[in-house]
Amino acid sequence: MENFVKGLADTAVKGLIIPDLPHEHANFVEPFLADTDIALIPLVSLTTGLERQKELIDGAEGFVYAVAINGVTGKSGNYRADLDKHLAQLHRVTDIPVLTGFGVSSQADVERFNAVSDGVIVGSKIVKALHQGEPIQDFIKQAVAYQK
Repeated sequence: MENFVKGLADTAVKGLIIPDLPHEHANFVEPFLADTDIALIPLVSLTTGLERQKELIDGAEGFVYAVAINGVTGKSGNYRADLDKHLAQLHRVTDIPVLTGFGVSSQADVERFNAVSDGVIVGSKIVKALHQGEPIQDFIKQAVAYQK
């Protein structure tokens, strides 16, 4: 872990997302990040209760990763009706930006989540396009332009 973090610190990486890391085990990772500018990014799902949200976000740096769907990433458009309420709740319990990800794969998704959060995270869409040799430049340009 020490070598991994040192390697990250030598780059422009400012945040580390470990999707399956339970909050209770974050203390294993945090000491390695202590002398770096790298923040351990908390993930908060739709099913996370208010007290647990506060616990996950307490002391967080960088941003909060709001998970837009339950299940695996890369599936678009199947959002719960209470998602906007969930994002508003996250904004009330933190002073750092709330970015929405998981399932963000279209321009419509980017526009929808920009209206209710501080930004979006597009991951699987880009990785899938790269693996399939698809041009993704236009999608990225549109997403970045909409962010501004």
